[in-house]
Amino acid sequence: MLDRIRNTDALIIGTPVYYGAEFAATRAFIERLCFPYNKYAKDMRTLFPRRIKTALIYTMNVSEDMIEAMGYNRHFELTRTTFEKHSGACELLLCTDTLQFSNYDKYESERFDKKAKTKRHAEVFPQDCKRAFELGVRMATGQRP
Repeated sequence: MLDRIRNTDALIIGTPVYYGAEFAATRAFIERLCFPYNKYAKDMRTLFPRRIKTALIYTMNVSEDMIEAMGYNRHFELTRTTFEKHSGACELLLCTDTLQFSNYDKYESERFDKKAKTKRHAEVFPQDCKRAFELGVRMATGQRP
């Protein structure tokens, strides 16, 4: 997989966010992808052979107004910056306040208004999917965000 990425024109990584960061398997993948190219140069150049477009799509139960309050934005920016240093421009797409469960009645979840979450999912999830599709089109065609 890492060899295939080295020769690709673009890379989009999608991951759920748990406890303020990427899913553990996604984080391990990112580390394995980037670490071999570290050069520890003063100018931050890496050994990645060329510049490619990258994007990170994060889905999370946190609402937009909580991202900064909970410090998620710092982690997201750090990961985005890591990709920019290694391979080129990196775009973030954040999908917030997502549906946590398909059936809220099966879980202890009194923090959530299940009707509001279901309504938001019906209204916002299609928009998030459209934004993700548009991101893919931009990357495939070289358009800017």
